[in-house]
Amino acid sequence: MKETSLKKGTIFLFISQIFSILTAYLLNFYLVRLVSPKEYGDYSIIVYILSLIALILSSTIPQASSKLVSEHGIDLRKIISESFRLQSILVVLITIVYTALIPQIGFILNDSSLKEYMYSSLVMIPVYGYYILFSRIENGKGNYLSQSLMDGLVNFAKLSLIFIIFLLFGKNTNNAIIGFSISPIISMVLGFILIKPILKKENEYTKDFLLFSIPFFLFSVLTNFSIKSGLFIIKYFNFSGDSVGYFAAYSTLSQILGFFPTALGLALFPKVSKTYSYRHLDGLKKVLNKSIILVFLITITPSLFLIIFKEKIVSFLFSVQYLEEISIFNSLIIGAAFFFIYNFLLTILSGIKKQNFSMIISIVTFLLTLVSSIILVPKFGMIGAPYSIITSSALGIVISIIYLYNFVLKEGLTND
Repeated sequence: MKETSLKKGTIFLFISQIFSILTAYLLNFYLVRLVSPKEYGDYSIIVYILSLIALILSSTIPQASSKLVSEHGIDLRKIISESFRLQSILVVLITIVYTALIPQIGFILNDSSLKEYMYSSLVMIPVYGYYILFSRIENGKGNYLSQSLMDGLVNFAKLSLIFIIFLLFGKNTNNAIIGFSISPIISMVLGFILIKPILKKENEYTKDFLLFSIPFFLFSVLTNFSIKSGLFIIKYFNFSGDSVGYFAAYSTLSQILGFFPTALGLALFPKVSKTYSYRHLDGLKKVLNKSIILVFLITITPSLFLIIFKEKIVSFLFSVQYLEEISIFNSLIIGAAFFFIYNFLLTILSGIKKQNFSMIISIVTFLLTLVSSIILVPKFGMIGAPYSIITSSALGIVISIIYLYNFVLKEGLTND
């Protein structure tokens, strides 16, 4: 497929994100009416764990592949071959580590029944690992349409497979986890067809992969664990199973705020990486100015809508039963809005070769989130978790914007 313009690419990815949101909420709309709040909470915990594994698989080799393909397209075959080799190693390592940690995770979360679900989810690691690699290679090539098709197919397959498995084998949490885990398989096959890499030993770009992948991996995992840590901490402090389910439902709803920042970040990442490497900083600054203002507006506007109509939205999507802990909803929405803006800024900084800064600031905000949650949740209840996200993400936004304009673009324009 031909390279797509940034404007069209953003539209394609934006549509893909909307489709992702719609299928996710259709799935949750379906699940909460079939299982109890406790079972829904268990399902959400496993999905959160899998999303962290997915982050490791997507933020290391695949993200580096996107960057290197956009900067060194002439060596596309070498980059694809090397990325496939390194991703295969990563898939094997993660599978081994996750399998070994499953008993310990169940013990830490005070629920041994979660182990069965985690073992069922192991299949996700290889199918997601290769799908996301091919998707990010298409991103680096500027083939946003094919990337959007692969991403959209995953979400469609997730909804369809869970529905089919429920019909064939029964409606329970374990079957939902199995359907969720195998959903990337169609997109993985499509990726093989689109990429058709000539797999041979190439190590010319190994150093470049590692120099970018390690800090970007740490930044991605730590920031995203911060936004998901609330559910784990609430589970750790032995809140009732229903309360965990309510918190999971509100958190799931808050993820709608991330679809535009995520789509724009995916579209901008290879472009800003290429532009910055060529030192076209005037154009880069104009694009970033418009993008940052747009991200603020498009994130804040739906946040206000969700806060104003929260009772009606939660009742419709999850049922009246899920209004029991609605007092924490506003704080969760504000925290999610701040987080997605903050995550967008760190993604852009990583694209302009400041991944080490993104890693450092993500470590700081992660520790702040973790420590403040451990202090606030026992004292104030579940609302302490979003309070910690609001504080750490707001700090991250301020520091990232100051660094971007006063120490990166300003310095670059002066030196240019």
